[in-house]
Amino acid sequence: MTAIDAPGGFRAQVSDAATTSGQILPTRVQAVLAALAALTAAVLSFVTSFEMVDWSPAQVTVVGTEAAAFWGLVAAATAHFVPNTKKQPVALAGAVTAFASTTLSLNLSFGWWEVSEAQNASLVGVVIASVAAVSALIARSNVTPIDAPRQQASNTGGSGIPT
Repeated sequence: MTAIDAPGGFRAQVSDAATTSGQILPTRVQAVLAALAALTAAVLSFVTSFEMVDWSPAQVTVVGTEAAAFWGLVAAATAHFVPNTKKQPVALAGAVTAFASTTLSLNLSFGWWEVSEAQNASLVGVVIASVAAVSALIARSNVTPIDAPRQQASNTGGSGIPT
């Protein structure tokens, strides 16, 4: 285990596998993922500009968001699982949460699931909260805090509010 400084004045204990290299993704992989994301955006723009699909502006936005979440998930998973790269459990957890949320929104936006407004709200709340909680627990299992936050300057008088 290796101790690292984290934002907010925390120190965290991270498994050695998570710090094997300073590189998040090899340059070639970064280039391929960026090209695929750009190609996805171009195809989406093309099919909507030439009215090849009959989507509302909201549906176009949801499809674009789903595509971005998908490529974010691919990038995070690749960075996490490729040998000799820094492991990214928190980025992967966030990407899984975003992808699950956008997939749910996509399904509801296109009416693939017929639910009432109350069922929709319930479904969104349960799915997003569940995925967020599970992904946070998975990320937490890979990163362990070891120190309390560093104290701010002593001019706060102990209350946390500057005097």
